[in-house]
Amino acid sequence: MAEVDVTARPSRNLSAWSVTWALLSAQIGQLATARKTWALLAIQGVMIVVAGVALATDEYLDGLTLFRNVIEGAIFPFVIPMVALFFGGPTIVDEMEGRTLTYLTLRPIPKPMLYLGKLAGAVLVGSVVLMVPTLLLYVVCVFGGGDPGATAGLISRMLAACALGVATYSVIFAALGALFARSMLAGIIYFVLFEVVFANLPILEFASVRMHLRIVAGMAKEESDNMLLKMLFQDAQDPPMWIGLLVCMAAFTFFTLFGAFVFRSRQYDV
Repeated sequence: MAEVDVTARPSRNLSAWSVTWALLSAQIGQLATARKTWALLAIQGVMIVVAGVALATDEYLDGLTLFRNVIEGAIFPFVIPMVALFFGGPTIVDEMEGRTLTYLTLRPIPKPMLYLGKLAGAVLVGSVVLMVPTLLLYVVCVFGGGDPGATAGLISRMLAACALGVATYSVIFAALGALFARSMLAGIIYFVLFEVVFANLPILEFASVRMHLRIVAGMAKEESDNMLLKMLFQDAQDPPMWIGLLVCMAAFTFFTLFGAFVFRSRQYDV
């Protein structure tokens, strides 16, 4: 009778995709319970409460107008970049600071897939953290008055622009973090230069993500001094949505691939 080797163990070789999925799941679980997640939700919760109080105390305030103003004046310029900076930026830097990057790179997975798995988790969680409060804000504002049916198309464009903004900013901040190994500082410098300075200058504003999010949302600059829009389109105050979509998708693709390339090529001191 043949002997059976009771010490033999089943093979634990895992495919790169299995490891990537496990990494993605772990990243989502870690971020979902992080303190920064709850802090960002609390900040947006305060905005919802303030909007509700304003609508309850001012009978002349239109709810949908308030929703548009909050999107344009707070969520686009501040909340979306902040969410992306806190979730996308630390994609690799957190592992460096926690001295776990070396352990991750020893896993049987190509470094670009490791980077993309962690980045995907950050984008997914960041999108949920932004979109859930934004939808709640919309519900509160709808009860404040206005005709939701008449503005359904515009509201859909605003919400799509919010989701697109989180994804685009996240991959930009993640790539900067991989390049400079300092996600917060690099992200802040980018934000000030492109989203504060350039965003308020003719022509150069097209280098800012916020400009293209406004186009997607149907909130393109109402002033008639935009020379580039005048040259490209007859109706410079309402450029087509596909312009903003195309630019944001191009930026998303480029910075995703660029970040993966940098992470694969660079040796980090941990």
